[in-house]
Amino acid sequence: MKGAHRGEEAEMRLWGKSFGKFFRSGERSRGLLAFFLCLTMLLSLTSCEGIRGRRKSGDREEEETKVRARERDSGEKEREKKKLEGEEGEERVLYFSKDGLRLYSRSLGKSEEVQEGSWENGWNHMDQEDVQYTEDGKYLYYIEYESPEVLVKETEGSMEEAWGEEEMSGEAEMEACCAGVNLHDGILRRKTIGEESAVKKIAEGVESFQLLSDGSLLYIRSNNRGIYLFTDGEKEKLYSGTPHTYFLSKDEKTILFLAYQGEGTDGWTDRLFALQKEEGGEWKLSCLSDAVWTFYGSSESMDRIYYSERREEDEGERIFKIENFGEPEQIDGGAEFIYVRVDSEGNLCYIRKKTDEINFLAEDDLSRRDSPEIPSLGAKERERLYGKERIPEGSALYRYMEIYLWNQFVQSMKDACHYAICSYGDACLYDGKELRVLSERAELPFITGGDRVLLLHSIAEGYQGTRKLSELYEEYLSLVFFQVYGRWPGEAEGEGIDLECLFYDYFGISGSPLSEIFLMEEQISEDDFNGWKYSVISYYAARRLADRLLYDALQGQSYRIIFEGREEKIEEEGILQDIFSENSGKLACLSFPLSLREEEKEDPDLEKSILEARKGEMELLFWEKQSAGMKRLDQNVTDLNGFCDGEIYYMKDQAEREESGTAYCSGKRLMTDIQKIYISEDRVYLIGEWDGRGLFDIYLPGKRKAVLAAEEVKSFYPLKDGGFAYIGDYRTKSGHGKLCLYRADGEKEELSEEASSIYDGVSSEDFMVYG
Repeated sequence: MKGAHRGEEAEMRLWGKSFGKFFRSGERSRGLLAFFLCLTMLLSLTSCEGIRGRRKSGDREEEETKVRARERDSGEKEREKKKLEGEEGEERVLYFSKDGLRLYSRSLGKSEEVQEGSWENGWNHMDQEDVQYTEDGKYLYYIEYESPEVLVKETEGSMEEAWGEEEMSGEAEMEACCAGVNLHDGILRRKTIGEESAVKKIAEGVESFQLLSDGSLLYIRSNNRGIYLFTDGEKEKLYSGTPHTYFLSKDEKTILFLAYQGEGTDGWTDRLFALQKEEGGEWKLSCLSDAVWTFYGSSESMDRIYYSERREEDEGERIFKIENFGEPEQIDGGAEFIYVRVDSEGNLCYIRKKTDEINFLAEDDLSRRDSPEIPSLGAKERERLYGKERIPEGSALYRYMEIYLWNQFVQSMKDACHYAICSYGDACLYDGKELRVLSERAELPFITGGDRVLLLHSIAEGYQGTRKLSELYEEYLSLVFFQVYGRWPGEAEGEGIDLECLFYDYFGISGSPLSEIFLMEEQISEDDFNGWKYSVISYYAARRLADRLLYDALQGQSYRIIFEGREEKIEEEGILQDIFSENSGKLACLSFPLSLREEEKEDPDLEKSILEARKGEMELLFWEKQSAGMKRLDQNVTDLNGFCDGEIYYMKDQAEREESGTAYCSGKRLMTDIQKIYISEDRVYLIGEWDGRGLFDIYLPGKRKAVLAAEEVKSFYPLKDGGFAYIGDYRTKSGHGKLCLYRADGEKEELSEEASSIYDGVSSEDFMVYG
């Protein structure tokens, strides 16, 4: 993707209603959290992860999944819930049975069919916004998707069927796209609730839609077929192209969207448009910018909009502000901007990456050496090397490998140091009038929940590492030695680093570009693992060294909390992670010890990671605007789950994140043998241990003790009135159970006997931790 999705550090935040299948570019605090979550893996050297863990999409997607699962207090989630349940809070539940998608409505006292067909028949592509109710409860709108098999058969050519009953693979999806198949649009239909066969087709090729409070319907058609407004049976075309990212303001009078423009001077750029509803009901279209590189977001009222441009003549990006839909005004420029955030009031915060990069960690005195030509060896010379299992010092091959390894060290060390500090730079805050630099060499840890509390983490001001990178070469060789032999130099009596042997064994690993120079053909293994191993050894060793340099820099760290224009310095020696906040002015987080024990300094290759070894040392810290400093609320905390009604919920006594433990609320013990705390619709659900079938019990916190609300649940769906729908008595063999309702007053009611899952429901799979 591009535009708003370009640049994985850019967090996009927009307010009011968003509609469409828009992919939010997430955020992670890759500095501290990643630093020590990976020091976990680093100190187990058999792993090939570094202190910061995996970068790029895989890790980000994993964290985004975790964050989305926790971010249940958001306004967007509440609005979608209102659409699904109705303004008056009538109990309505969409669920799947063996016959297809069905709707239960309390006012009707029964369920009715919405769409015939199995789960595999396209419904597995549905998002939450694909089904919405009108506020008067009269109509239900939904997008009907064709099954992948049907779509493939409609394409030209003799492409084989790409999918079976299982979910399609990325490769198959790419094949379908090349064949002209659009997997992400369908037929928009309207069903009259209470009338079994009253279904009307609104439009084909619809990507997404949004119901408005006046009963009209906005929808987007793919393939440049436009934005439409459907009112009282009449269709009005508002825009002729197809936007790829779009938002609706809270008052439903403004639509912001981005549309592809084509290839610019330095990559792809977008055009930013606004559709504004005027007094007479007419919609006015205006182009706000025709060169958007990254779209950052807007204030809740959309009176401030932020984006960046990147021109060929520029060194870096330029950040612009549009106020009240006027002319763009440049805020900053000439740099790379990461972790850009826009809060609901339109304040902009970001990190401006520094140009000196790694020099504050250590003096970069590394330079590559000129490499001689690759020596050629005959069969007899190879045979002689094979018999000795070493590369003789003084030979042409030895000199070549010596220079080759040095150049590997130079490149890997530079890359690793850049990576170690990739989230640090000048922390800047713009309040709509003034741009301030809050701190140098700082980062912005990711916060789940509210957007108005800002936490800033900084390396000590003026810190300058005293080591030279070239001095780390011997340590680098030791790390390479460990990866090749599985032991440290010197573990065996009288053993050091024998470069003749190391060169033979290291460059002889399958995947090494030098292995074919001196090994016999029959010796060269095709083992994929060995090839993978060679490719990461050098960078892994360098990452380990760079992380040690960063560890030294973090000894003088500092934290600051910024809220409502007030800054407060926090005295905290540990690493803060799993951070949650409320816009009322509260923040909670876990503190992870930064200092190393003596035995950890002496033996960095602990079998267990520091995180696992120190799980009992995680402290829960709490801050609120009325008090000064952080309050230590609890210790031995294993998982932080978030705020509900001003209270913070968390877990203790878990051997592993997925195992059961004890649930707590602001220091008060709630219940043992709880697998997970789930927060939604301002209500807390205590999820009991799930069995081998993925079934679990649900408990609700009570005044004195937790109350058992439902047993052997397959999935459940929280309702905004405090109750929830769930599937109980689930039979694995048939794949069905009973659809039941738990009311806010504690009463239960059975709704259907043949339910397989609840649309947009929560199951044990949503709580799994992968990776």
